[in-house]
Amino acid sequence: MEWLPEDRARAEGVESENAEWQAYLSRFIKALNSFPELPPLLQAAAPVLFQYHITDRPEMNYWQLFEKDMIRWGMGENTQSTAPRVIHKTNFATIKKVNSGELDPVSATMAGQYFIEGDFGKLMVCAPLLPLNPRAHSIAISSAVK
Repeated sequence: MEWLPEDRARAEGVESENAEWQAYLSRFIKALNSFPELPPLLQAAAPVLFQYHITDRPEMNYWQLFEKDMIRWGMGENTQSTAPRVIHKTNFATIKKVNSGELDPVSATMAGQYFIEGDFGKLMVCAPLLPLNPRAHSIAISSAVK
């Protein structure tokens, strides 16, 4: 099958955006793991798996595994971990705003833009981690410019 030029450009654009998203998430998690206040917060929460389902861009799905002293992450669905799960469902624009701190996930949930399933007890224990997101985002985007 021959690709039309606009199909090839669209596919290359999606691949580029996927690569940018993965690079951003890598920098974002690296920044989170660099914060000295993270390990004490994780002690109370770990283990827990946050699975992110990006409803309009499933190729952007990712997960975060909160362990005692760090956060691990990966793309797609984590089927290996037996940790309690919290599933976050939202669209790509909303998850970017949540990660940046521009949008509070609680407000987004109340507005029907963000949906959560799973272990709500673990979710509540993780609430003190939320203020770290804007700082990690700031580091992730500034390190991309360098």
